[in-house]
Amino acid sequence: MWSGEHPLIWKDTELRFGIDKSLFIPALKTLVLADVHLGKAAHFRKEGIPVPQDLLFENLGRIETALSLSGAKTLLFVGDLFHSDLNYEWTYFEKFRAHFAGVDFVLTRGNHDILDEEHYVRAGVELTESCPLGENIEVLHDMPGEGNPEVLYICGHVHPSVRLRGRGRQALALPCFRWRENKLLMPAFGAFTGRYSEKPQAGDRYFVPVADKIVFFAAS
Repeated sequence: MWSGEHPLIWKDTELRFGIDKSLFIPALKTLVLADVHLGKAAHFRKEGIPVPQDLLFENLGRIETALSLSGAKTLLFVGDLFHSDLNYEWTYFEKFRAHFAGVDFVLTRGNHDILDEEHYVRAGVELTESCPLGENIEVLHDMPGEGNPEVLYICGHVHPSVRLRGRGRQALALPCFRWRENKLLMPAFGAFTGRYSEKPQAGDRYFVPVADKIVFFAAS
């Protein structure tokens, strides 16, 4: 699931890109997911917009698969774990979380993470504004300013996608990981999220999950 063909190496730490849009750091046994947006489908249905309920179980199933295959000891959410005010999807998440007592769940707060802190505490989710991983990696929801050039910042929030062109003038916009200088922008993990079309800049490196592999290219 996590491609070893095009890893990102930062200060001797390997980060592997998943075809499911997850990120795995083997040395730290840490699985990283950005912008899951649980609760969004129920929020839309409450507003009278028909959205399939299966989206919740699809997202939870994909998280379970990633945890099981990785053997991760820490599951780190890069913001926007839950999309809206409290609704019944949070109850399903609490039950889901209880099945992984041996895994630490950590959430760097995103703009959609508006539940009262007591809900995260009761569910066994550690809530923080940012999460350092060792001395040289920091995870937070939104992209920082200049920051420390010796630190790799892993962020979400934007839901990036990039347009790939094929023969015959075909073009397809796909979710992607984008590495620019010391900042790694992650795609949204959730199945019910929008996308922002990236405009590549010279030096950008893109890791694009396509079918069962990661396609890599560098912008020039």
